[in-house]
Formats: sequence, structure tokens, C-alpha cells
Amino acid sequence: MAKIHARATGTTSVAAIYPNTLNNLTYRLPIIHEQLKIGKFFKQLDSLIALHQRKPK
Repeated sequence: MAKIHARATGTTSVAAIYPNTLNNLTYRLPIIHEQLKIGKFFKQLDSLIALHQRKPK
């Protein structure tokens, strides 16, 4: 994360990271199967949160 933050540019309160900057970095990603499992977990978590937010108090 520090490598990305160090390369952030911008003159406003919102910094930008450009694709060519990311292409020059080495980073690790989970294999696609793990990415799908992580996505499914967060989707279920999001649904559970929404359900609890709709629940009358």
C-alpha cells in the first residue's frame, strides 16, 4: 500500500493513481477461485447488513 500511496499524484484533495503507474508495480493477488469465494462472502455479508437495517426496531 505504501508503494501505491507514494506514487499518488494530484493537486486537489483527491489523489490519482494512473494505470501506467500500477503496471510498473509488483503485487500479489489471490487465485481466481479465492477471489470468487471472497466476493461471495462479501455479497452475503452485504445482504445480511441490508436485512438488519430493514428490521423494525
